[in-house]
Amino acid sequence: MRNIIDPIVIEYLADIPFANRKAISFGLLDKYQDRVPVIIGRNELIRTPPSKKCKYIAHRGTTFGKFIYEFRKHIPTVDSDTALIFFLDDNSLPKCSECIGTIYDKYKDEDGFLYLSYATENVFG
Repeated sequence: MRNIIDPIVIEYLADIPFANRKAISFGLLDKYQDRVPVIIGRNELIRTPPSKKCKYIAHRGTTFGKFIYEFRKHIPTVDSDTALIFFLDDNSLPKCSECIGTIYDKYKDEDGFLYLSYATENVFG
């Protein structure tokens, strides 16, 4: 059960059959053993700007906070007054201090990808 409503991610999931996505993710895991495949989409479309891309490969040891910092670079319209809130499949929020590898091991999908969604929130009114 994914909470991603981003049309780009939905199109990717519809166009690429499960077996192919699984082969892609396992190929990435085999080629880059210290990295994990991540797909990120918007959770809310009206106020949340799209990212330049939805597929990422993250280093297992990277903290989620560092990953967010790097992800922000792919959304040029988000300024420093806007917080990005990330959600896992069960709508829980990942801890910024937790490593991507740990999050991946707990929440990866059957196809081998970690699916995250994000929304924006204005933090200074």
